[in-house]
Amino acid sequence: MRFGELDEATERNIIKLLQTFHKHPAIFLSEADVQSYLYSLLINDACFINNCPVVKMNTPKGKSKTSLVHVELQID
Repeated sequence: MRFGELDEATERNIIKLLQTFHKHPAIFLSEADVQSYLYSLLINDACFINNCPVVKMNTPKGKSKTSLVHVELQID
């Protein structure tokens, strides 16, 4: 994946986020809701699906895949 593709995918998903926010502002109750929705859009974008680091695990129910995502921790 080239940086330009990553940049375009990020911009495309930010635009989707803003469109959804303007149409349905009541579904975003906090800044964390906005961040979670953006992460969801990014994770499900084809550009990221094909190039995302994935952890493969064997669980009692079978194989599973877990996407690695960025998380911010608030430190007081």
